[in-house]
Amino acid sequence: MGDFIGQLTQKAQKINLAFLENHVKKNQLPELIRVSNFPIVVFQETLNREITPIVVYKDGQERLHYFQFEDETEIRIQDISQFYDSLLTYQNAADKDKEGDVIFLTVAPLKYIVSDYFHRESGDAKNLTPLNRLFRLLRSERRDIAYIYIYAVIVGLISLTLPLGIQATISLISGGMVFSSVIVLITLVIVGILVGGALQVVQISLVEILQQRVFAKAAFELAFRVTKIKAEAMEKYYPPELMNRFFDVVTIQKGLPKLFVDITGSVIQILFGLILLSLYHPFFLIFSIGLITFVTFIFYFTSPKGLSTSIMESKYKYKIAYWLEELARVIFAFKQAGNTNLPLQKNG
Repeated sequence: MGDFIGQLTQKAQKINLAFLENHVKKNQLPELIRVSNFPIVVFQETLNREITPIVVYKDGQERLHYFQFEDETEIRIQDISQFYDSLLTYQNAADKDKEGDVIFLTVAPLKYIVSDYFHRESGDAKNLTPLNRLFRLLRSERRDIAYIYIYAVIVGLISLTLPLGIQATISLISGGMVFSSVIVLITLVIVGILVGGALQVVQISLVEILQQRVFAKAAFELAFRVTKIKAEAMEKYYPPELMNRFFDVVTIQKGLPKLFVDITGSVIQILFGLILLSLYHPFFLIFSIGLITFVTFIFYFTSPKGLSTSIMESKYKYKIAYWLEELARVIFAFKQAGNTNLPLQKNG
């Protein structure tokens, strides 16, 4: 069984699929299938004592289906419990916690950040800029990112209209004009505040999901590639020190809320504000175009230098972290050496 799963995993990687072997209690299997976003492969023992894989998955309407490879049949089912008795489980396992657990494989697509390992084009990975890598990292999340931008546009429009509504309400009340239209206006302002707040909460929730996916994808790709690195490519580097670079993913995670919530909301409010300002006089239209052009030039000419400076800072940050790790690794050697200035000298 182990050989079959190993061969299946190797074949799946060549078509950009990842199989992860796991186990679960029988009574927890329906809940696992219900919350899973990917197909699950379980194994059924036939009457002839043969083992056949079964793919269990949900369709777009959350209905449960299974595909049996033995006779290539696809059937809609109500509950996986009807297969409980024939599902392959751990028997006489060395780990007693696994005893009686259902063996299953989770299937997930391998989304490469750099390049497709098995189908990469020559020079493809070398020509990627940091911005290209970021786009590749987020490419598979286009749908959620589109939702975030849509919500940002709505929140931006609400943020612009609320001050106008509040100003109109105050003007009417201060003028002693309290009638039904004022109550309606106040109601609309309150509803706008509630809707804007709710959409911002949804935005933050989507960004949180993106953060989790980015971390998981980066971890999967690094774990997949690190054992396949050519030995000659590592001659000038210390691999454990290079693995620390993985924590740049945490920096990306922290930057996603600013990129998709703060910056997006600010840009939309500025653009709509300039458009609204341009309606008052043609001069403000010229001013808006000039301001946008000036800001674009600033970003165009200064961003490459800022990016290279940030990359340099990151490299020195990991060099310092590597030296501190080495100090901790040979701490007893430094104790035997007595008073030495090498730790500070090297760190400086």
